[in-house]
Amino acid sequence: MTQPEGPPRSAPSATLDALRASIGVLRWVLILLVVIYLASNVTIVGPNESALVLRFGRLTDRVHAPGLLVAMPFPIDHVIKVPSRTVQEIELRDWAAPPMPDTTPPGQAPGEPAPEAPADAPPPKETLHPVNDGYLLTGDVNLVHASFAVRYTVSDPAAYALSAHDRDALLRKILRDAATEAVQSFGVDDALTSGQERLRHECQQIAQGKIDRLGLGIALQSWEIREIVPARQVLQAFEEVVSAKVESRTLKEKAETYRQARMPEIEARIFRIKQESDGLAQRKIEKARGEAAAFVAQWEAARECPDAFRIRRHLEIIEYVMKRTWLPAVNAGQGLPLQLIIRPPAHDPEPIPE
Repeated sequence: MTQPEGPPRSAPSATLDALRASIGVLRWVLILLVVIYLASNVTIVGPNESALVLRFGRLTDRVHAPGLLVAMPFPIDHVIKVPSRTVQEIELRDWAAPPMPDTTPPGQAPGEPAPEAPADAPPPKETLHPVNDGYLLTGDVNLVHASFAVRYTVSDPAAYALSAHDRDALLRKILRDAATEAVQSFGVDDALTSGQERLRHECQQIAQGKIDRLGLGIALQSWEIREIVPARQVLQAFEEVVSAKVESRTLKEKAETYRQARMPEIEARIFRIKQESDGLAQRKIEKARGEAAAFVAQWEAARECPDAFRIRRHLEIIEYVMKRTWLPAVNAGQGLPLQLIIRPPAHDPEPIPE
């Protein structure tokens, strides 16, 4: 059996029911939108991050650690994430050595040997462009190519996030200026060889000082010298200088070895000469003392008996002269006088008595 149909509904009541249903759906949609808006600033702070909350543009006192962060929706709160536990790196390749130019003639394969140039052909000339080719100037006015790698961390999240508008460009400029200033205080020999550790420390110290003065909230962890080489145009001259230094060091080592080998002999000779000179000096002193004593004794004798002293000295002189003379045979009939000829000996140990 079929049930009798009810009275037909009027059109106004059907419209009212549809309107009520639409209002209910709209109410739930609005509630969902409000919930989504209120939860729009609920975020998760990563393990290597810290979060700052700006409330109406003013920084709150708290720095939020990693985890769930519940903040008021925008524009009430604005959440800024800072990589405070991440080591970041910046490469400075503004002064890196330019690539080698391609000198392969047109139509020649890269592996084929180059044809010999004519004997009267001028040598190839390669120059360093002051704008396109980057370089650094050392303290002794030499050109070097260099590249660096700088690693840093965030020491103050608030200062790091709010100190500068274009922080990365400012930091790169600070690092470039620090490298330029540090290299200018070193000579080319130190920058290329033994002074690189001091150069690295100087670059880091200058850059950190500028960062601290600007309050960027950055702490430099390391400054690495990736490359520092002389300009290719003067590389041959540097190689010649290095070769000359190596040769000089080799000659110096040989001279030092020779000195050490001869020093014992020389020291023994010096000791022997010193001993002989000391003995000779002592003998001279003793002889001088004896002569002085003899002179004093003669002086006392001359004072006590002048006539006897005069006669004795006269006889000593005659004896001294007679020992050194000879009388030749003279023919008296010729009328020649008698001649005395003094014959000095080759070595006379005794002085002439005065």
